[in-house]
Amino acid sequence: MILEMFHEDISHHTILIFSRADRLGEESIERFVSRQNQKVQELVEKFGRRFVAFDNKNPTNPTNRDQVRRLLQKVDELLVVNEN
Repeated sequence: MILEMFHEDISHHTILIFSRADRLGEESIERFVSRQNQKVQELVEKFGRRFVAFDNKNPTNPTNRDQVRRLLQKVDELLVVNEN
């Protein structure tokens, strides 16, 4: 649906954000994604496996800075790949 709404090139400029990371417990987002159904797997692959997870339940959690840092790192990587 996302690719239908936007041009196919959107997949080269997108980072998927999974919310509710607090529900993962000790499980990594990578492990969580690997256990999902085929449609989710295809979406993740289509978007170059660029994804991050955000714990939006605990806004004052000190790990929030790490979440933002990981997202900005993905943005930097995306800029390099797409040559700005």
